[in-house]
Formats: sequence, C-alpha cells, structure tokens
Amino acid sequence: MNSDETNLLNMTRTTNQFCTDHAADTAAITDYAPLVLQSKNKVILIDALDQIAQGKTTGVTTNTNQLRLIMEMLTLVLANGLISLAGKLKDAAMKAAADYSLSDFAKMEKDQVDDVCKDIHDLAFTNALALVPRGVTPIDITDAATAISVYRTAMQDPRKKRIELKEANRKIPIMIREIVGDIYEAQLDPMTETLRTKKPDYWNGYFAAREKIDLGTGTTRIKGDVINQATVPAEPVYNATVTLIPQDATLPTLTLKTGIDGLFNTKAKHGNYTGKVEHPDLGTATIKPFLLKQGKTVELHVVMGQLAQ
Repeated sequence: MNSDETNLLNMTRTTNQFCTDHAADTAAITDYAPLVLQSKNKVILIDALDQIAQGKTTGVTTNTNQLRLIMEMLTLVLANGLISLAGKLKDAAMKAAADYSLSDFAKMEKDQVDDVCKDIHDLAFTNALALVPRGVTPIDITDAATAISVYRTAMQDPRKKRIELKEANRKIPIMIREIVGDIYEAQLDPMTETLRTKKPDYWNGYFAAREKIDLGTGTTRIKGDVINQATVPAEPVYNATVTLIPQDATLPTLTLKTGIDGLFNTKAKHGNYTGKVEHPDLGTATIKPFLLKQGKTVELHVVMGQLAQ
C-alpha cells in the first residue's frame, strides 16, 4: 500500500476500535453495529491482500480460521438473497443451492467449504440484478469473491485458483474506498450525527477518530474571502455561493456560502481544484486551478463586481 492508503486504513482501525469500545452508546441504532462489523471484516481482508501483494503468505495462513468465517458470513448474505429470490420465482433448485447456514458451513471440511461458497457466489453473480431489490448489492458479491480468493490463498491449495499479486494490488484501494465512502461517509457518519446532542461524548470521540489520520481532514483546508470591488472601499460579499470542484472525480464537489464578513472556510481532501463564486447581483467569478496539499491550507481571494466609473 502507498502512504495515502496506509493512512486511511489506520484511520479506519482507530474508528472501528472506538466504535467497538463504546458499542453501548449506539446499541439503539440497529444498523450501526453491522456496519462497524462490515468495516472490520474489510480491514482484515485488506491486510491479507496487502500481505499477498508483498509476496508474503505466512501471515495470511495464520489467519485462515478468521478468513474462513468472513468468507462464510459474506456468502450467507448472498445465500439469503438467493433464497428470497427463489421464493418469489418458486425455483426449488435455486433454494436448494443456497440453503446453507453458518452451522452447515462449520461441519464442512476446510477444502470443501470454499467450493460451496464459490457455487453460491457464482449463482448470485448470475442473478445480480434480481438480487438488488432483495438487499444484495454488487459490492456484496465482489466482497464475497475476494474473501473466497483470499481464503484459497491462505489454504495454499495448488488445485484452486488463488488471488494473484496484481489482483491483490488492484483490490486494496477499491476496498479502502468502500470503507471510507460507502460505510463511513454515506452511513455511519450521518448516523453518528444523530447523537450530537444525545451523546456528545460519543459524537466527539467518533469524529476525532475519523479525523485523526483521515486524509482530507485535520488541517487540510480551503478558505478565503469574496469582495465587491464596485464599491469604494471594497466591501465583503455576503451569501455568495462558493463551488469548489476537485479534479479527482471520486472526490465530492464542495458547495458553501460566504458569511456576512465575506469569508468561507471548509475542510477538503487534498488534490487539484477549480471553482467559481456566484451571487445574484454580482454574477459569477471564476476560481483559477489550484493545488491543495495534504495538511496545508489554501487561501483564496475572489473579486466580484466592476469598479465604479
């Protein structure tokens, strides 16, 4: 992993541990703990992928039982979706192919369980579109495939296709983005916001963990001021819309308003940006391209309006 990926992964470890240590504070939010578990399982898979990418499998094989459990749990998500779909379609063969439980998996030999999981995965892949309304996403199917490949690598079985170094390197940043974007930013962060006044200690601790090593937080900021040069002296522009557009399409566009003092200030992910400032009376001003470095602050000065003649 590169340094950016390592920092993001360290942030997820810190946040996962905080959530686990304070689980009682979020017990009333039923979807919270399962999402934290998803994040923890993805971190374990990422660690295994990183060892494979480095050409090391010793550490992977020592975690075989843990990897097996993750593989089984991810496969059960697909299996339950398939059973539900089979009920709708009255497809007895599909139901029989997916009708497994954790206890069923536990009874299987270590070199048999992955074959059953792979069969269920392949059936889910074939019916991927039909499974979406049943709660099974494409990411669920991809994660199950990754878990099966990693488990097979840990098993060191030469008869079965295992994950290759190139594929491991490709999957690592994808899974990190899934944790940060799909689990934290899209779900856990908004859930935690509901606790701002109810459990302020938890709220503060959670977002402190999220910002501790998360790239794009902390001191990485964009701030500036907007003035109207048509007045003498120039006056700050209140309630102008500032739009900051990252060059990296995976990052969000930032939209904010200037205050009565004409100032704006926001945290942002590092990268290259362009932007614009709009005001109903003063038109639009363009923000020239600029680079925001990790841990730094970029200050912008935007001028609107025309000098009085």
